[in-house]
Amino acid sequence: MSSDDPGGGLPDAPVPDGPMPDGAVRVEQRRPTPLYRWLSARLLRLEAWVRSHGSANIRWATRVGWALVIGIGILLLAGPVINRPIGFDDITASAEGATDTWIARSFAADCTLARSADGRLHVEVTERITAFFPDDVDEDAVERVIPSQYESHDLDPTLVSATFDGVETGVDTVRAPTRTTFRIQRDAPLTGDHELVLRYTLRDLAYPAENASTGRIEDLLEWNVFGPDFPHGVAHSALTVTVPRALVADYSRQPHGGISWLLLSDSSQFEPDTQTAAAVTYSLVNDQNIPPYATFWFRFPFQQGTFTMPAPSFLYWVQVIGPFVPLLLLAATLLFALAARAVAWADARGRAWYVYQEQPPPGVEPALAARLWRAVLTSGLAGAVADHRAAPKSAAARRALVRAAARTGRTGNLFTAWSRYLSAPAWREQFTRGLRRVPTGFVRDSFIGAALAWTVLQWGLVRQLSYQVPLSVYWWPVAIVVVTTALAVVILVLALSARPLTRQGALVKEHLLGLRLFVQRTRGDERTSLSDPLLPYAVMFSPSRRAGRLVRRLLADEGVRAKAEADPQFVTGGRLVVRTAAVVAVMAAIAIAVWVPASTARPPDDAVYDGDLPGDYGVFVTDFSSDATATVGPGERVRLDVQETMTATVGGDYQDVPQVLRQWHDDVAGHRMALTVASVTVDGAAVPFTQRRMQGQALLQTKIPDDWPGEHAIVIRYRIDDPVATVWEDGEWRQQLRWTALNPGWDFGWAGTDAAPAHIAVGLTVPASMSSAASGASGWLGDQSWPDTGLRAVGTTAGPGGAVRYQQEYAVDEDGMWQAVGDENGPFLPDDDFQGVQLQFADGTYAAGSPMAYVGYALARALPMILAVALTLGTLVCAAIRVVRARRGPVQGLARDVARWLPVGFTLAQGILFVWMTQDLYGDEATFLVPLLLLGISVAATVLVLVWTRTRRRHSHSGPGRVTDRIKARDA
Repeated sequence: MSSDDPGGGLPDAPVPDGPMPDGAVRVEQRRPTPLYRWLSARLLRLEAWVRSHGSANIRWATRVGWALVIGIGILLLAGPVINRPIGFDDITASAEGATDTWIARSFAADCTLARSADGRLHVEVTERITAFFPDDVDEDAVERVIPSQYESHDLDPTLVSATFDGVETGVDTVRAPTRTTFRIQRDAPLTGDHELVLRYTLRDLAYPAENASTGRIEDLLEWNVFGPDFPHGVAHSALTVTVPRALVADYSRQPHGGISWLLLSDSSQFEPDTQTAAAVTYSLVNDQNIPPYATFWFRFPFQQGTFTMPAPSFLYWVQVIGPFVPLLLLAATLLFALAARAVAWADARGRAWYVYQEQPPPGVEPALAARLWRAVLTSGLAGAVADHRAAPKSAAARRALVRAAARTGRTGNLFTAWSRYLSAPAWREQFTRGLRRVPTGFVRDSFIGAALAWTVLQWGLVRQLSYQVPLSVYWWPVAIVVVTTALAVVILVLALSARPLTRQGALVKEHLLGLRLFVQRTRGDERTSLSDPLLPYAVMFSPSRRAGRLVRRLLADEGVRAKAEADPQFVTGGRLVVRTAAVVAVMAAIAIAVWVPASTARPPDDAVYDGDLPGDYGVFVTDFSSDATATVGPGERVRLDVQETMTATVGGDYQDVPQVLRQWHDDVAGHRMALTVASVTVDGAAVPFTQRRMQGQALLQTKIPDDWPGEHAIVIRYRIDDPVATVWEDGEWRQQLRWTALNPGWDFGWAGTDAAPAHIAVGLTVPASMSSAASGASGWLGDQSWPDTGLRAVGTTAGPGGAVRYQQEYAVDEDGMWQAVGDENGPFLPDDDFQGVQLQFADGTYAAGSPMAYVGYALARALPMILAVALTLGTLVCAAIRVVRARRGPVQGLARDVARWLPVGFTLAQGILFVWMTQDLYGDEATFLVPLLLLGISVAATVLVLVWTRTRRRHSHSGPGRVTDRIKARDA
């Protein structure tokens, strides 16, 4: 450490130890890791270099630099968004001002594809634009903006030629990181019509992509010919794409094209316009007026490997890694800060040994010694013992000792111990006497500046990026903010809390080590009294709980009991647990409401009807039949084999390939029935498919690779290996077979513009023995919500081989109403009903699922009511505790916290859960009224208990209650 900077950032220079005396104990120095030693050496060298070149000037320059970075971060955090995407309102507003700039009377783009010798894709583009400049528009230039970075590829837009009104013209090319602008400047404002022809080339326009509908990886060429920034209206637009014959053979699906503006769009499959031996040309023409910021696109999917893909561009990696650079720099700064704390800011060395000491260090009071020893949890007690020994007749010293003894070693004393440890005069004294030092210098300033600057900059970057992706979908922006803030806090704590011992302080600490050795060998912590001069040091050297017990024992020997529970101002461990439990109850209620679906909530519509699954539109079923056959195998195990037959009309010209999607309820009363799809065929040919679970149901989705318009016969075969569940009904265990062929909403999912369901049939064939064994709640599934679907009477007919068949069939009559075939009861609307059968048997009839599955299911269904009752009972019990304890005197300590904190926490949690469990109810159900009544009871009890336990000034205490009163009386 330099002589002119006693508080500098460099450690004290080592001093020769001399020979080690007999009986001395060697001080085991902690050896930092090699990495920490290497990093710290770099820091020390940097600090020394800065000091040798003018420390003050460099430190101020560094602070200014960090301030500039913080200013940039604040600008990103609170200023305008850079490159903000155009929003819905911006686009609609631009449509109102379409004549504020020039208008494209016609826009024609001719794109010619080519594959080079090395397999790279090249596209030659010719654009012909007829631009109309109204008289009130003051513009003297035409700009075309072309993306230069696309899907990690550098497109390298290169201008070939440009003509303006038929004359070759110069073009100013402005290249930005992600886009290239071609600007044609005129000397005077433009008016009327002008013809612009641009010829340019693009490369590597295709990129690997997974087709969401088919699941295949493709080389996808998808392009918007208007570009990323086209604020002009278009009256007539035309697109021509020329593809070499060699590439046509590599299509993975027929190409599509279209035009769109906000929610309005129109697309169609490309059909060859002209064909030659060398190429095929496709064209797309639109004669409608299009507002600004429209999209005129084409999509050509090629088989994987059609093109050679380039390595991601350098800018791509900058865009990927750049937003995380502040976070990475903070991580590196943390590593250097840990190294500085372990080495550069470590305690200075005293001697390499210490000797046996029988007396405290001369001139060092116990309170100061506790700071050098870093006895945070026992320093207060050590100081109180020393003060009491210095003035044994002082009532104030005795009261302070009683309080300190009662608090020391308790969890609730942590915050108080730390605050008093850092704010006491003894903490400042160790610096004024040169026993500790405050590291200063360039390195410490850099750590503080980096922690603040990189954090603010990272926040600003996250805020800027939040406009590029929806934060409700991606979790990483929130995670980055949390991690960045945590790293910054740790770095600041390391840099600001470093207070290493000086050489003199290290020697005093070694004296204390020798004194501790004496106390341990003489068992001074057991054979002592309140007047023993070594008692403060014995307290300081002991663990906090042991030290508290020691002093409380000595006080008890003199007839004084130090009981923490008698101090109303002290939060004991039990009181801390009570308060934590109240907060945790609210947090748990929030977590349940966010992540756990309430059993009282209406189940969501099947995913196949929501429009969120790729390929879920375009298959319109006109005729459906599902035929299930039950068989009983060895061990009385039942199995269902099901065949679904559909006649469907499949549309074309969709963005996604239409797929067959089916969803079945295969979880009954907590029992998973093991539904497995065996095959899917279209017109007798097998098609690929995937099976997975969604919304607690089995989901089938075909992966047909290309469009298949027209009418088709679809057959799905699946089996259910474990269809019988064990349920509890009417006070006894029963077995239940519930087969659901169709879920409500199937009519909506299969209906299109020109086709809709007109006939359905559902049948189940079972052995005669199974039919005769069925009893109780058996029948067709009804029109209520799942899982309580309700039942309708089931009729039987004779089946093959003596079996029994359950059959229901519906058709649409002339009035468009569903009519039960062969039923004289009139029209019936099955589109809002479940279609399936439930059979119920006595327990033990067949091999069935475990009853524990039903127990878990029943508990989950009853969870909302269980929580409501439990929280209400908890609130009432806590309120009753106050009433019972009030008969013994004022309610204080743990009892007061139980009566005051827990009811508030339980009631808040109950209010949150009430909203969670009733959000889909109408208000007249028992599951709504009962929780509402319970919540009212909890609110009333909580209000009363808060009034009963409010703090009154005349009952306030400044000390540990009766213990303090006893001390005062004794002293008097």
